[in-house]
Amino acid sequence: MMMVLVILLLAACGTNPSQDQTSRESESAAAATEKGSETAPASSAQEKTAEVLTRFEELATAENGKTVWLSEARIAEEQDRFDKDRMLWYFRNPEYTEPGQINLSLILYDGIWQDGANISDTNNGAALDKAEREKCYEGQQAILSLYKFTGEQISEMLKKYTGLELSAFADRDLPFLTYRAEYDAYYLIKGNARGGGGTFTEGYYVYEKDAAEPSKLVLHWESGRSLDPVTHKNQFKEGALTLRRDGANWLFDANEYFAGAPAWSHH
Repeated sequence: MMMVLVILLLAACGTNPSQDQTSRESESAAAATEKGSETAPASSAQEKTAEVLTRFEELATAENGKTVWLSEARIAEEQDRFDKDRMLWYFRNPEYTEPGQINLSLILYDGIWQDGANISDTNNGAALDKAEREKCYEGQQAILSLYKFTGEQISEMLKKYTGLELSAFADRDLPFLTYRAEYDAYYLIKGNARGGGGTFTEGYYVYEKDAAEPSKLVLHWESGRSLDPVTHKNQFKEGALTLRRDGANWLFDANEYFAGAPAWSHH
C-alpha cells in the first residue's frame, strides 16, 4: 500500500522528462526564429519545386560574406512594407543584375499610376488645357487613361527606390512614353494596369567581413499564377529580389527569376 502511495506522489509532483525536453526545444526554436538563424530555414508550407528551393539556397551559399536567415517576423515586416507601398512590387517585374539595367517600361507602364498624376478627365477630372489633351489623344481612344509626367518627377521616383537618377538608366530616353517639347512633359495613354503584388516566403541578410550591419537583403518572392500577355497562358512566377542598404533605406539592386518569365515589355 505504501509503495502505491509513493508512486502516486511522484507522478503528481515529478516532471516528465520528455515533456520538459519538448518545452526547451520549443523555446529554443522560438528564440532562433525571432533573432534569425545562419541555418537554412525549413521549407515553406507554400508549394515550391525542389529546383527553386535549391536555387535560392545556392544564392545564399555563394554570397561573399556571412548570411543570416530572416525570422518569420522580419519577413512579415517586408511583406507589410511592400503591400503598403504598392510601387515597390513593380520592381520585381523586370529581371536585372544591377539597377541601371532595369527595363523602365515594366516599372512605369504598370506602376506609374502609383506615384503619378493622372490627368485624364475620365479618371479624376483634373484640369487640362484642351489643346494639350487633344494632342495627346490624337488618333487614340479618349476613354483610356492619360498620364502626364515631367522628367524630374520620374527621376525623383527612381532615385527614391534605386538611388539612381534617370540619366543612369539604359532606358533613360523613355521610348515607351511620348515626349512633347512644347509642354516639356512625358505622356502615357493606357488601359488598366496589371496589378503588382506577391508573397515573400523566405529571405536572408548578407554581412560583409566584420560588419555590424547587413549590406544586402535577399527575398524569395512568388506571385502566384497570372496571365502572360504574350503567350496568353497562366504562369507561376517566383525569384529572388536583392536590396542593398543605403543608410536607413533598402534600395533595389537585382532581381532574378526562378520560374516564369519577366512581364511583357512595352517598348
